[in-house]
Amino acid sequence: MEVGNRLRGTLRPADLVGIALVLVALVLALAAPLLAPYDPNQGDLVNSFRPPGTPGHFLGTDELGRDLWSRLIWGARPGLVQGVLPVLVATLVGYVLGIISGFGGTVGDTITMRVVDIFIAIPPVLMGIAVAAALGPGLRNLVIAMTAVLIAPIARVSRGTVQSLKERDYVRAARSLGAPRWFILVRHIVPNALGPTLAYAFPLVGIMVVFGAGLSFVGLGVQPPTADWGRMVNEGRVILATAPHVSTLPGLAIFVVGLGFVLLGDWVQRLLARRG
Repeated sequence: MEVGNRLRGTLRPADLVGIALVLVALVLALAAPLLAPYDPNQGDLVNSFRPPGTPGHFLGTDELGRDLWSRLIWGARPGLVQGVLPVLVATLVGYVLGIISGFGGTVGDTITMRVVDIFIAIPPVLMGIAVAAALGPGLRNLVIAMTAVLIAPIARVSRGTVQSLKERDYVRAARSLGAPRWFILVRHIVPNALGPTLAYAFPLVGIMVVFGAGLSFVGLGVQPPTADWGRMVNEGRVILATAPHVSTLPGLAIFVVGLGFVLLGDWVQRLLARRG
């Protein structure tokens, strides 16, 4: 009961919008085989460039006659993977690196932070493009590239949190009572450093949805004919004047889902801050 009241106390109208948008995106992605009326990769040249509202294709068709509603639904799957998986993996790796660096100190901390500084100095977009181009196109390599972009900043946040926790009174008291380092690490550092790290990482999911779509737009993500929002925007840009819906609809999907995760991340951030 207390937890429920606490959650409701932090909710704002924008938070409810974010939760609703993310839930809708998740449902569409998971239920794509049931909700998509057509094969997203099956073309029908006779019905190409059908506008929204066409009977049987209420969102229209693209240049190959593929149903846009079906492709939007199936495109939610790589879109969500590009947003969630890199943040999840990078948070795990960055959190562990930050704990080791911040708590261990000395030479290891210096070396780790200098490497982190090098990665942070590289513009994220440039680094993502470079890694994705080096590995080659594809969803797996795209996720690896986006994960590489996120590890360094998350590790720095985690390390800074650990450095702050080491100076807290309860840690000083445990140290003065002769508690071993492993006990202080497990009991006081690891659990208390997790909240601030998650608070920083969670809003990044929405940003990664947009970032991943951008990399797919330039040909470094999911390859055709698989439905992907960024790729769909790219395919529709050359016919924007005659069939704007082909590019506009996936662009709106990227915006809406990215906004949903940003709003949800803002709520989680406030919730974790209040908990801390």
